[in-house]
Amino acid sequence: MRIGAILVSKDEDFVSLVPSSQGQGRLIWMRTGNASRAAIIQTFEAALPQLLEALASGESIIEVNDGQSSS
Repeated sequence: MRIGAILVSKDEDFVSLVPSSQGQGRLIWMRTGNASRAAIIQTFEAALPQLLEALASGESIIEVNDGQSSS
C-alpha cells in the first residue's frame, strides 16, 4: 500500500496486508456479503461518521457491517 493510502474493499485478503504496511496504509473492510452497489454505498454512507472518527484516532483496519463500523 502507498503511504497514507486508505483502501476500501470487501476482500478479506487485504486484511493481512495492512499490518505489513507498517502503519502506512489503512483498510476500510466492507463486510456486507452479497449486496448491490447501491446497498454497499448506502452502508458506507451510514457508517461515515464512525469511519472518520476511527481514521482520526489512527485505526488501521475498520470493519463496516450493516452501517456500523468497528475497529
